[in-house]
Amino acid sequence: MFTFNPSRRFHRISMMFFIFAILLAGCTSTPKSGSDPAAKGTPKEGGTLVISSMVEPETLDVTRSTWIDAAIGLMYEPLITLDNSGKIIPWLAESYSISEDGNIWTFTCAKG
Repeated sequence: MFTFNPSRRFHRISMMFFIFAILLAGCTSTPKSGSDPAAKGTPKEGGTLVISSMVEPETLDVTRSTWIDAAIGLMYEPLITLDNSGKIIPWLAESYSISEDGNIWTFTCAKG
């Protein structure tokens, strides 16, 4: 037979409220304050770039490394890249040309 227990109902409601409050607190964000240049959206020159990875790269030379990670995109920018349709477009290079045989690629680098 089912018996009504008001303390059990109160316990369930308070637990649901507690879980909701934790979830709501986790979804809020607080703006950065102080004199940190990153908080104002202005770039800061210098500093240290710290990258965490599950695997230690054998070298930081991207032309010789087999370490494929999103961190490489944070450290280096390519001469060319692909647009959304897969077409090659210049990135750090202003332009590029490919020899007739396809073995020589010549890049004109952008100033700066």
